[in-house]
Amino acid sequence: MSSKVIKVAVAGNPNTGKTTLINAIAGTNLHVGNWPGVTIEKKEAKFRYKDYEIHLIDLPGTYSLSNNSEEEKIAVDFLIKEKPDVVIDVVDSTNLERNLYLTVQLLELELPVVIALNMWDEAVAKGIEIDYKKLEKLLCVRAVPTSAVKGEGINQLLDAVIEIFNRKEKPVCVLHFEDPLEEEIKKILRQIEEIQPVLLDLYPKRYLVLSLIEGNESFIDIPVNEKLQQIIQQFRQNIKKLYHRDPVTLIVEERYSIIISIYEQVVKKHPVKSVDITFLLDKLFLHKVLGLPIFFVLMWLLFEFTFELSSPYVDWLDSVLSSFVAPAVSQFLSSMGASEWFRSFVSEGIIGGVGFVLVFVPVLFFLYVFMAFLEGSGYMARAAFLMDRFMSFLGLSGKSFIPMIIGFGCNVPAVYATRTLENPKEKILTV
Repeated sequence: MSSKVIKVAVAGNPNTGKTTLINAIAGTNLHVGNWPGVTIEKKEAKFRYKDYEIHLIDLPGTYSLSNNSEEEKIAVDFLIKEKPDVVIDVVDSTNLERNLYLTVQLLELELPVVIALNMWDEAVAKGIEIDYKKLEKLLCVRAVPTSAVKGEGINQLLDAVIEIFNRKEKPVCVLHFEDPLEEEIKKILRQIEEIQPVLLDLYPKRYLVLSLIEGNESFIDIPVNEKLQQIIQQFRQNIKKLYHRDPVTLIVEERYSIIISIYEQVVKKHPVKSVDITFLLDKLFLHKVLGLPIFFVLMWLLFEFTFELSSPYVDWLDSVLSSFVAPAVSQFLSSMGASEWFRSFVSEGIIGGVGFVLVFVPVLFFLYVFMAFLEGSGYMARAAFLMDRFMSFLGLSGKSFIPMIIGFGCNVPAVYATRTLENPKEKILTV
């Protein structure tokens, strides 16, 4: 008997442990490629769980589905056109309020959602109590506490995915805004039904209306009727007159109003005696005065340790190649009757050229070991934030700093690292 296939999209904000969770779920079944037409990494996995074949697709990490960045466009395009059976929304349990913005937008897409309350153990350690059962009722979703690092809650998460998949009626939650905005949204929906009903057959109703209001129409594959465009434009003008705010800002505020209401109902914070080391380090590393000096000291230490530790290995490699390998090969070729120019070409050209590259291997090794340590500790993300203001004078964001640091080791991975930057202009300037 053939197993049922479940297509599961994994969404979430950056730095929520999404990649770690996917690795914990998929293990060695993970396949890494690129999304079509772009250089953004795409991770997929196919594996069996119980009587099901699960096809897992990792969406780019995004804070919203507003269709502004390349990552957001990829995520929206996949969710609308591919229509996954279930979406796993990975949220940081220690920062639930911020993460729920993406959750609200996923629900606007009318998709069945399972929330993975990741970093649950860290939330407990910080005295954060989340009533996830109440969260399930308020959002019409399944919520599962997980700790990707410890591998906890993985089976329960997959069981929740199967449960949602097997429901005859998929849970759809509509989170209404306050009137008169909600009433105006319903009016536009009725206008679409009259003027261009085909749009409602192709796209989720609420997400479609809100996207038209916000001006995020790039996911729509057919031209929007001119009369409908005029109605939307008139609505925007009415909103500005009524609320004295831009419609996009108003919709964001309404979403956050819903999020705050939910957050206050499901989250309780209890005092903890232990000192939050991360908070103290953040205050130190991101300090207005001390932040940059600490950064420059760490960068100096990075290169100092790199060259000091690699120096003996560089000297040894250079000595072996120039004093032993090259003369030995030259002598061997001489005994074989090779001409002078050929011996010189092999010993000085080939071996010398390869040796010139090889002596950099220890330097690169130690540089990337130290960079991996800084990245794993979370300092590189803080350094990018710290450098954001300085880099803005060059027309770049703090994110551009990371590829530049990598470039001290080798230009190839540095250029490859620019794929994480959001707009093409910034990528070119960074390179």
